[in-house]
Amino acid sequence: MILALLLACTPGDATGVLTETGDDVVPDDCADDWLLAEPSLSATSAGTVPRLAFDTTGEAVTRVVFETAAGGERATAWSTPGTAHEALLLGIPAATEFTWRVEVEGEDMCVASGLGQNGELPSGVPQVSQVEGELATVDGRLLVAPVFTGEYGQAGWVTVIDPLGNVVFAHKLVDDRGNEAQTFRAAPAHDGDGLWILTQAASEDELGHITRLRFDGTEGESHDIAGLHTDFVELSGGRFAALGWDVQQIGDERYLGDTVVVREADGTVRELWNSFDEIEFDSEGDWLAGFYPADHSVYDWTHVNGITYDEATDDVLVTMVAFDAVTRIDVGSGEPAWVLGTEYGDFASPGGRITQWPHSVQVVSSNEILVFNRGDFLDDPSVCSWAAFLTLDSDQRVVNTRTAIESEDCLLVNFLGQARSLPSGHLEVAWSSAGVIEEYDQELERVRRLELEMGAAFAFTERIPL
Repeated sequence: MILALLLACTPGDATGVLTETGDDVVPDDCADDWLLAEPSLSATSAGTVPRLAFDTTGEAVTRVVFETAAGGERATAWSTPGTAHEALLLGIPAATEFTWRVEVEGEDMCVASGLGQNGELPSGVPQVSQVEGELATVDGRLLVAPVFTGEYGQAGWVTVIDPLGNVVFAHKLVDDRGNEAQTFRAAPAHDGDGLWILTQAASEDELGHITRLRFDGTEGESHDIAGLHTDFVELSGGRFAALGWDVQQIGDERYLGDTVVVREADGTVRELWNSFDEIEFDSEGDWLAGFYPADHSVYDWTHVNGITYDEATDDVLVTMVAFDAVTRIDVGSGEPAWVLGTEYGDFASPGGRITQWPHSVQVVSSNEILVFNRGDFLDDPSVCSWAAFLTLDSDQRVVNTRTAIESEDCLLVNFLGQARSLPSGHLEVAWSSAGVIEEYDQELERVRRLELEMGAAFAFTERIPL
């Protein structure tokens, strides 16, 4: 059973703090002389994220603390100094009653309080059907989780899920033609103003988009990239790195390769890396067709599908399913630093199977990466997908598996899949096509499991750094 706990954020706290809930959560003696008038609580187009607006008599730094009928309490980030204040109350379950109070930094006091009733979620949003784990043991931040229903290409939602498994924000995706769409990646914007979401291009020549989605349900600026697909990452300095397609005619057949492109802060887009330039083509390879949406007769070659950023070195790392490999690329020069794989690349792997159909990679430290491997289920339908921490000796060019983990019920992920090391030291694994997310502690003991209702699946996941 999940315990009802208090989730509160303090200035400078990047992960949130979990403590027990007190009885008196809204003081009756609020010092309302700080406010010019009663705060205004209003609905937003998001439906489940109300807006609280208020003015203070002088410059102040404020936050809003709100408690829900689900038994938990959450605080917004502290505002910038000013007299006009506005806060979006993200994290309230749909259709529940909630209390709120305004606090002023440095005064240690409540300056206003009130009661609200949250709105409803849009119809059709996939719900979490099962939650296991004690809340006191898990990461308490909100989870950004795109979800979709049906087969590849059908309806998708960008959702935010609270630690109790409640969907507290849901936005339905529509493409340029007004059709239902899905996204594989939604990531918190570095500036804190909502999420960046990916809309995949229809072909290598058509535009995909990285669009800002605010938590009030409105969309902001959009960055257009030809051939954009599957994944992107926000870099430092207002830049983005993303995956693109490149189709080339080789002999009698057409083959689908991949690019990594960088959208600079000034809006220019440059190709950083191209698989046809960096990897020698093998015309005898057993390539499969059917993965390119614009033409299913095109043979899939490198199948690059996941990207991450190492800010310490200004490198990106990408996964290549067709080569069972990961490559590290310098963002400035586009030069690959290395390629790593079980049978392909620059590293020896005396430990046996290191990577197999990898779909996500994360830099854990200067000599360790975390990889999610789907496993070659075409060759072995009984394979279990797994996450592995790999240690790298860059001087000797040797890679070893420090530790690896499979789900207890041997889940096989045949679409997407991701593993992430959390700031708490926990491991989060999205067994995407199975509709399951699991969290493991430092000893790799499972402490939480979220399971979507039948017929729904997860895409890549992120945590909101409150």
